[in-house]
Amino acid sequence: MLSIDLSGKAIVVTGAAGGLGKACVDAVIHCGGSVIASDVDKQGLQRLKEEITSDSQFIQVFEVDVSRPESARSLLEFSLSRSDNLFGLVNCIGVHQTIPFVELTADAWRRVIDINLNGMFYLVQTIGQYLYSLGRGAIVNFSSVAGRGGRANAAHYAASKAGVISLTRSAALAFAPYVRVNAVCPGVFMTPMWQRTIAERDEKFGPGEGQKYLDSIVSKTPLGRVGKVEEVAYTVVFLLSDLASFITGQSINIDGGLEMD
Repeated sequence: MLSIDLSGKAIVVTGAAGGLGKACVDAVIHCGGSVIASDVDKQGLQRLKEEITSDSQFIQVFEVDVSRPESARSLLEFSLSRSDNLFGLVNCIGVHQTIPFVELTADAWRRVIDINLNGMFYLVQTIGQYLYSLGRGAIVNFSSVAGRGGRANAAHYAASKAGVISLTRSAALAFAPYVRVNAVCPGVFMTPMWQRTIAERDEKFGPGEGQKYLDSIVSKTPLGRVGKVEEVAYTVVFLLSDLASFITGQSINIDGGLEMD
C-alpha cells in the first residue's frame, strides 16, 4: 500500500503559526519528517511548538520577517544549523486585506506585495538554490484561487497570488531537474485569515456582509462546503513526497471545485 513517507527529511515551513501553516507542520511530522517552522508571530510559534510536540527533535522555530531580503539567508542558515537533511520548503506566507479597488493606497499595495510575492521570491531563490546544489528537494508555494482571477475588494492580494503562480513556474524551470516546485491554490478554509476577512467586510460594507460573502462563495462551490485545513496539508505533503516525483511547475486548486482551470 502506498503511503507518504518524509522520514529523515527536514522541511522549512513559513507562515507556520497560521491556520494552514500549522496544518502543514502537523502533516509533515505525521509523515515522519521534521520541521523548521518560521513566522513573524513569535508567540504563535511558541504556541505551535507546545501544541505539536514536547520533543524538540521534530520541530524548531525561528522568528523572521520574510519581507526583508536578508531574512531568507538567515532562515536558511538557521535551518542548516539545526539539520543536515534539509529537503524542502513550504511557503505558507500571506496577508490579506479587504480594500475596495479605488481606495487601495500605495502603502497597502506595497505591504501585501512585499510579503506575499517578494518574500516568496527571496525564499524560493535562496533555499531553492541550496537544494539545487544538493541535487534534491521539493518546494510548495501557497497561492490562492484569488490568483486565478480578479478581486474588486482585494486587488493587491489577487495580484500577489497570481504572481506566485508565475514565480512557481519560473522556479520549476530554473531548478529542474533536481528540485520540483509546485503551488497550491486554496479556496475557502475557516482560518483566522478568513475570519478577519468576514469581520473586515462587516466593517466596510455593513453588518452581515461578511457572512453573506462567504455564503455566496459556498453556493458556487460544487462540493457545497468550506474546506478543512488538513485537506490542504494532505496535498502539500503529497507534493513534497516521492509520490509526486513527476510533478513540477503546477498550481493545484484545493477549493471543492470553485475554480476548474
